[in-house]
Amino acid sequence: MRTGLKKGCACLLTVTMIVSLCACGKQEQKEEVDTKNITFREEMIDMEKLPGNISGIVVENGKAYVSTFEWEKNNNDSDVKKHLFEVALDGSAQKEIVLPESNDAATLQQFCLSDNGSIYYVESFYDEKADTLQNNLTAIDGEGKLLYQQDINKIVKKYSDSYVSGMAYDEKNGLLLLT
Repeated sequence: MRTGLKKGCACLLTVTMIVSLCACGKQEQKEEVDTKNITFREEMIDMEKLPGNISGIVVENGKAYVSTFEWEKNNNDSDVKKHLFEVALDGSAQKEIVLPESNDAATLQQFCLSDNGSIYYVESFYDEKADTLQNNLTAIDGEGKLLYQQDINKIVKKYSDSYVSGMAYDEKNGLLLLT
Protein backbone atom coordinates (compact mmCIF):
# COMPACT_ATOMS: atom_id res chain seq x y z
CA MET A 1 0.00 0.00 0.00
CA ARG A 2 2.85 2.40 0.78
CA THR A 3 4.45 1.71 -2.59
CA GLY A 4 1.16 2.39 -4.36
CA LEU A 5 0.69 5.64 -2.45
CA LYS A 6 4.26 6.71 -3.19
CA LYS A 7 3.82 5.95 -6.88
CA GLY A 8 0.45 7.73 -6.89
CA CYS A 9 1.89 10.82 -5.18
CA ALA A 10 4.87 10.83 -7.55
CA CYS A 11 2.57 10.59 -10.58
CA LEU A 12 0.34 13.36 -9.24
CA LEU A 13 3.27 15.64 -8.60
CA THR A 14 4.59 14.91 -12.10
CA VAL A 15 1.22 15.75 -13.65
CA THR A 16 1.03 18.91 -11.53
CA MET A 17 4.47 19.98 -12.76
CA ILE A 18 3.52 19.31 -16.39
CA VAL A 19 0.30 21.28 -16.05
CA SER A 20 2.13 24.17 -14.37
CA LEU A 21 4.76 24.19 -17.13
CA CYS A 22 2.03 24.25 -19.75
CA ALA A 23 0.38 27.12 -17.91
CA CYS A 24 3.62 29.09 -18.18
CA GLY A 25 3.58 28.77 -21.96
CA LYS A 26 2.35 31.28 -24.51
CA GLN A 27 -1.26 32.30 -24.03
CA GLU A 28 -3.00 33.13 -27.27
CA GLN A 29 -6.28 34.60 -26.12
CA LYS A 30 -7.76 35.65 -22.80
CA GLU A 31 -11.26 34.45 -22.17
CA GLU A 32 -13.52 36.90 -20.36
CA VAL A 33 -15.60 35.58 -17.50
CA ASP A 34 -19.19 36.74 -17.19
CA THR A 35 -19.63 37.65 -13.50
CA LYS A 36 -23.17 39.02 -13.94
CA ASN A 37 -24.71 35.60 -13.32
CA ILE A 38 -22.72 34.70 -10.21
CA THR A 39 -24.71 34.73 -7.00
CA PHE A 40 -23.03 35.42 -3.69
CA ARG A 41 -24.62 34.18 -0.50
CA GLU A 42 -23.62 35.58 2.85
CA GLU A 43 -24.31 33.54 5.97
CA MET A 44 -22.98 33.71 9.48
CA ILE A 45 -22.08 30.38 11.05
CA ASP A 46 -21.59 30.47 14.81
CA MET A 47 -18.11 29.10 15.50
CA GLU A 48 -17.46 31.13 18.64
CA LYS A 49 -17.52 28.00 20.81
CA LEU A 50 -14.72 26.30 18.88
CA PRO A 51 -11.49 26.31 20.90
CA GLY A 52 -8.38 28.06 19.64
CA ASN A 53 -7.76 29.81 16.35
CA ILE A 54 -9.41 28.67 13.13
CA SER A 55 -6.73 27.62 10.66
CA GLY A 56 -8.71 26.03 7.83
CA ILE A 57 -12.17 25.27 6.50
CA VAL A 58 -13.55 22.90 3.87
CA VAL A 59 -17.24 22.75 2.91
CA GLU A 60 -18.55 19.40 1.65
CA ASN A 61 -22.03 17.87 1.46
CA GLY A 62 -23.74 20.62 3.43
CA LYS A 63 -21.22 20.58 6.29
CA ALA A 64 -18.19 22.66 7.15
CA TYR A 65 -15.05 20.96 8.41
CA VAL A 66 -12.98 23.36 10.48
CA SER A 67 -9.46 22.96 11.86
CA THR A 68 -8.29 24.96 14.87
CA PHE A 69 -5.14 25.10 16.97
CA GLU A 70 -4.12 26.26 20.44
CA TRP A 71 -0.60 26.88 21.74
CA GLU A 72 0.02 25.30 25.14
CA LYS A 73 3.04 26.18 27.22
CA ASN A 74 4.37 23.11 29.06
CA ASN A 75 7.53 23.64 31.10
CA ASN A 76 10.07 24.91 28.55
CA ASP A 77 8.37 23.55 25.45
CA SER A 78 5.37 24.76 23.48
CA ASP A 79 2.89 22.17 22.34
CA VAL A 80 0.17 22.62 19.77
CA LYS A 81 -3.27 21.25 20.48
CA LYS A 82 -5.00 20.52 17.17
CA HIS A 83 -8.73 20.13 16.64
CA LEU A 84 -10.93 19.18 13.70
CA PHE A 85 -14.67 19.83 13.82
CA GLU A 86 -17.64 18.93 11.66
CA VAL A 87 -20.04 21.88 11.80
CA ALA A 88 -23.57 22.10 10.38
CA LEU A 89 -23.82 25.08 8.04
CA ASP A 90 -26.58 26.56 10.19
CA GLY A 91 -24.25 26.34 13.21
CA SER A 92 -26.67 24.07 15.07
CA ALA A 93 -24.37 21.08 15.50
CA GLN A 94 -20.65 20.90 16.14
CA LYS A 95 -18.90 17.56 16.48
CA GLU A 96 -15.20 17.20 17.22
CA ILE A 97 -13.37 14.59 15.19
CA VAL A 98 -10.69 13.29 17.54
CA LEU A 99 -7.35 13.21 15.73
CA PRO A 100 -4.86 10.36 16.25
CA GLU A 101 -1.87 11.15 18.43
CA SER A 102 1.04 12.81 16.69
CA ASN A 103 4.05 14.98 17.42
CA ASP A 104 3.05 17.55 20.07
CA ALA A 105 4.84 20.35 18.21
CA ALA A 106 3.20 19.60 14.84
CA THR A 107 0.67 21.98 13.33
CA LEU A 108 -2.13 20.85 11.07
CA GLN A 109 -1.18 22.63 7.82
CA GLN A 110 -3.82 21.59 5.29
CA PHE A 111 -6.65 19.11 5.00
CA CYS A 112 -9.19 17.89 2.45
CA LEU A 113 -11.95 15.30 2.13
CA SER A 114 -12.19 12.39 -0.29
CA ASP A 115 -15.33 11.22 -2.05
CA ASN A 116 -15.73 8.35 0.42
CA GLY A 117 -15.60 10.62 3.49
CA SER A 118 -11.96 10.05 4.45
CA ILE A 119 -10.10 13.09 5.72
CA TYR A 120 -6.51 13.69 4.62
CA TYR A 121 -4.32 16.18 6.44
CA VAL A 122 -0.69 17.25 6.55
CA GLU A 123 1.07 18.08 9.79
CA SER A 124 4.42 19.87 9.90
CA PHE A 125 6.93 20.43 12.67
CA TYR A 126 10.50 21.61 12.98
CA ASP A 127 12.92 18.85 13.98
CA GLU A 128 15.74 20.58 15.88
CA LYS A 129 18.07 17.55 15.78
CA ALA A 130 17.85 17.25 11.99
CA ASP A 131 17.44 21.03 11.53
CA THR A 132 14.63 20.43 9.01
CA LEU A 133 10.92 20.86 8.64
CA GLN A 134 9.16 17.48 8.84
CA ASN A 135 5.91 16.77 6.97
CA ASN A 136 3.54 13.87 7.62
CA LEU A 137 0.40 12.89 5.71
CA THR A 138 -2.40 11.27 7.69
CA ALA A 139 -5.70 9.75 6.55
CA ILE A 140 -8.60 9.18 8.95
CA ASP A 141 -12.22 8.21 8.54
CA GLY A 142 -15.06 10.57 9.50
CA GLU A 143 -14.92 9.36 13.11
CA GLY A 144 -11.18 9.96 13.50
CA LYS A 145 -10.03 6.34 13.11
CA LEU A 146 -6.51 6.21 11.67
CA LEU A 147 -6.39 4.77 8.16
CA TYR A 148 -2.69 5.43 7.51
CA GLN A 149 0.19 7.82 8.11
CA GLN A 150 3.13 8.53 5.87
CA ASP A 151 6.26 10.64 6.08
CA ILE A 152 6.17 12.80 2.92
CA ASN A 153 9.45 14.67 3.41
CA LYS A 154 11.09 13.15 0.33
CA ILE A 155 8.16 14.20 -1.84
CA VAL A 156 8.01 17.74 -0.45
CA LYS A 157 11.78 18.26 -0.51
CA LYS A 158 12.01 17.01 -4.09
CA TYR A 159 10.09 20.08 -5.26
CA SER A 160 10.61 22.60 -2.49
CA ASP A 161 12.40 23.18 0.80
CA SER A 162 9.16 24.13 2.45
CA TYR A 163 5.82 22.75 3.53
CA VAL A 164 2.48 21.78 2.02
CA SER A 165 0.49 24.99 1.51
CA GLY A 166 -2.52 23.45 -0.20
CA MET A 167 -4.11 20.12 -0.97
CA ALA A 168 -7.13 18.73 -2.77
CA TYR A 169 -8.66 15.37 -3.61
CA ASP A 170 -9.60 15.02 -7.28
CA GLU A 171 -12.29 12.98 -9.02
CA LYS A 172 -9.76 10.29 -10.01
CA ASN A 173 -9.00 9.46 -6.36
CA GLY A 174 -5.76 11.41 -6.48
CA LEU A 175 -4.34 13.58 -3.75
CA LEU A 176 -2.85 16.83 -5.02
CA LEU A 177 -0.27 18.59 -2.85
CA LEU A 178 0.89 22.18 -3.36
CA THR A 179 4.30 22.97 -1.85
